[in-house]
Amino acid sequence: MYHSHHILIVGVGSIGERHLRCFQSTGRSDVSFVEINDALRATISERYGVQGFASLESAISELSRGSQPITAAIIATPANRH
Repeated sequence: MYHSHHILIVGVGSIGERHLRCFQSTGRSDVSFVEINDALRATISERYGVQGFASLESAISELSRGSQPITAAIIATPANRH
């Protein structure tokens, strides 16, 4: 489904996953995420049916070519990695 906003969540540990779930539940935006942990990326992608990327660079590159560019990003990595 196409929405007017596309949210990119960077990091899907407990807080990032919560953000993803909440944005997705509103039905008002598309959501994708970046997660460097391969196993966690696969789990979250399958759990929520959203696209996950291994790096910020790959997410920006791929999403900027599509019809739905990133509108906003949520940085949900551990505080010392912001």
